[in-house]
Amino acid sequence: MDRRDFLTAGKTKKKTSVPFASPARTLSGINPYAGAWTTNEVTHLLKRAMFGAKKTDVDYFVTRTMSQAVDELLNPAAPEPAPPLKEYTTSTDVQTGQTPDTNIAQGTTWANDWNYHSDTQGRRQNSYYKWWTGVLINQDRSIREKLMFFWINHFGNQGNEVFMVIGYINSIQHYGKIVWAILKQW
Repeated sequence: MDRRDFLTAGKTKKKTSVPFASPARTLSGINPYAGAWTTNEVTHLLKRAMFGAKKTDVDYFVTRTMSQAVDELLNPAAPEPAPPLKEYTTSTDVQTGQTPDTNIAQGTTWANDWNYHSDTQGRRQNSYYKWWTGVLINQDRSIREKLMFFWINHFGNQGNEVFMVIGYINSIQHYGKIVWAILKQW
């Protein structure tokens, strides 16, 4: 029993039928923006499409038309960020006397090396967090990192195994490009 039915028990109700109206798809589209293209509008666009609006980015996009700015944000020309590098030191395991993670040279990527040692995983996880933060802070002039952040948040991942996280990000980038290509055709 519904709470409203319970509280109004004994009272006579008038039955009213509401005709179902099927929503019709509009074919009118969105009217193009015809307002001013000033620093305020550029800043608003950049805050929506990127993580903040740097003064250099605002100054750059003010010199473009709105259409050029949106096209440039949606079609990144910069290469994708390089994978994380080994910038941490490895220590000797006290229990086994072995030094894990010696097969990856300092300054090279560890993204494709599956190493299950807990000390190595912890160091790589910290390396990954530093790398990802750096990618977000030093983003290029595109919506790519904001979309990556959205997709990673949307399709959650625990991130316990660092090498799996890197594969996960590569998958999101790959499938994100496919989805983006499909959406651009509409």
